[in-house]
Amino acid sequence: MRLAVAPLSFLLAALIAAPAAVGGGTSPLIRLAEYQFDPLVSTPLPASPREKISDPAGRGYYILQFSGPVREEWKELCESRGVEFLDYIPEFAFIVRMDDKTRAEVEKLTPVRWVGNYEPAYRLSSRLKGIPAKADSEREYIVVVFPGADVDAVIEGVNRAGGRVLRRTDTRWKTRLRVSLSPDRPEILAALPGVKWVEEPPRWQYFNDRAREIINAEAAWSRGSYFGAGQVIGVADSGLDRGSTTDIHADFQGRVAAISTTWTSWTGGVDLDGHGTHVAGTIIGSGQLSGADPVSSYAGVAPGAALVFQSLGDFSLIPQDLNQLFAQAYGAGARVHNNSWGDTAAGRYTSYSEDVDEFSWDNKSFLAVFAAGNDGIDSNADGVIDLYTVAAPATAKNCLAVGASENYRPPSSSPAPGRPLTYGWYWPGDYPSAPISSDYLSYNPDGMAAFSSRGAALAARWKPEIVAPGTNIVSCRTQAVAVSDGMLWGTGGLTGEERDYYLFAGGTSMAAPLVTGAAALVREYYTRRGITPSAALIKATLLNGAEDISPGQYGTGRHQEIPGPP
Repeated sequence: MRLAVAPLSFLLAALIAAPAAVGGGTSPLIRLAEYQFDPLVSTPLPASPREKISDPAGRGYYILQFSGPVREEWKELCESRGVEFLDYIPEFAFIVRMDDKTRAEVEKLTPVRWVGNYEPAYRLSSRLKGIPAKADSEREYIVVVFPGADVDAVIEGVNRAGGRVLRRTDTRWKTRLRVSLSPDRPEILAALPGVKWVEEPPRWQYFNDRAREIINAEAAWSRGSYFGAGQVIGVADSGLDRGSTTDIHADFQGRVAAISTTWTSWTGGVDLDGHGTHVAGTIIGSGQLSGADPVSSYAGVAPGAALVFQSLGDFSLIPQDLNQLFAQAYGAGARVHNNSWGDTAAGRYTSYSEDVDEFSWDNKSFLAVFAAGNDGIDSNADGVIDLYTVAAPATAKNCLAVGASENYRPPSSSPAPGRPLTYGWYWPGDYPSAPISSDYLSYNPDGMAAFSSRGAALAARWKPEIVAPGTNIVSCRTQAVAVSDGMLWGTGGLTGEERDYYLFAGGTSMAAPLVTGAAALVREYYTRRGITPSAALIKATLLNGAEDISPGQYGTGRHQEIPGPP
């Protein structure tokens, strides 16, 4: 059923079952990144010592859980006793800072269900466990410090442990330290007073025409002449064509407002691998080099919008605080921002996910769109894609995480005619069993791309929220490097001069910009009516205007692709 409350519609996939409601008879759980438990039944026994960690002022860090949905008067009651609320934790709980006297008083309050230590083990990412130690080398960690904590004392603790601070960034929300320390000792960092979280440094990566029809962008064009006029879209990616706003691929001519090279080591912001140019073309490409009419060309979803591009190159200069990246685009006028990259995080909420939420909270008109990742595999060969593989920062609460569905390009019109073109043929190790192994990559728009990362995110959050086509997408190719069929998914299936200017690619990297372009059309729809929409309104419009593709393309049996609702 198509829920057409927006000027266009999308594919929405309910990829996970939601947690049972507390009102449904279950007890509220504490849902930490690595532990989930009912504290009135039992608490986990971390490997590290179970002890209170106090700062020099005698304040300790605790988890305080209320008895039900949080009421403001309950928080005020606790604050009047001296409780300082720091971070929310599902369900109905907070990390708080208080002294022993305050804890004794608060535990007796009627709305308070439980108070327990915020243990060192709760502060440590499980990604740090099981990594083989190298006695003759150091390992780097990201250490997040609570606001209001004594950062100098944390740094002194790092130094006493034989480590050193490599980088430091401060915001009103937190301090992030990148430290180097001897192997197998992150638990020392987690036990320092004021430390909120310790994680592995991110390893950023990119998540590498017909798709417009599937998301109904052309209906928005024809029925309301929505092309993204007046909208500024930000894209952070590898680079854009030759790195110039004037000497540029004709499909971008006149609509690139700025190219930033602040965050790249690649000369001039050029696109040396083709990823950024392809992504940008999907959003604002005019299709000029493939035909004058946008409908019959390889135009992007919002060919009337302007682009602010931030070149990231090989990620060697990406800011440690992503707020800086977003602030630059926001200052240039961008209110929708595409990010077809991330860090393989297996559904974890990292400190970089937190950056996204911080900026979204401070700038409520800014919608960050993130690709969900390409880590969908069938590791146990049961014919079903594994869950819990969404990348970070797509795990952020306030971004829009985009998964990939299949495009519709039958084998006869594929970029590799004559080949099997199935998931099992391309990636036999990842998809060894039917029905996935024999499924064509671009044959069923009501099905998921097998490689698309699946939810849920940890802490019981629905991710990704929406999907769009992410297989065999045609878009612009960079002119900064020699023509090569080895770039992205190649040019097979294109003809004549098209091969010089366009090529195929796939991944959630290609799905995200389709949604980003559509978000610009939605924003144009509201601004024409005198409404300055919040990011939340745009996100809600896209989701409520989506089409539910459950149960997916493999039926309702044991191979059902998309789990049913709770």
